[in-house]
Amino acid sequence: MAEKAQIIEIVYEVVDEINQLLEGEKLKKAFETTLFGESGRLDSLELINFIVATEELIEKRLGIGLTISEGLAKEFENSGENHPFRTLGSIIDYVYQHVMLEVNNE
Repeated sequence: MAEKAQIIEIVYEVVDEINQLLEGEKLKKAFETTLFGESGRLDSLELINFIVATEELIEKRLGIGLTISEGLAKEFENSGENHPFRTLGSIIDYVYQHVMLEVNNE
């Protein structure tokens, strides 16, 4: 069973990967770090890369095939500035919820 601590570890590992690609200010490993939006550090392509890297690492570490990027456009449209990809904390919560749905559906 996946624990939230595992999701946090995976997301923070993705932060390390993305930080290697970023010029200038790096992402901080903190729940309140804004990823995307008005004060976010990532542009839309970098956010997609972040999400895909998260999906791939979840597959590798937990053996769970998760496709959170499929609902990306819908999530932005329906939630505006409060979308689940805005901060590290919100993406951790979103990913954890989807992992638990997958685990419970097996």
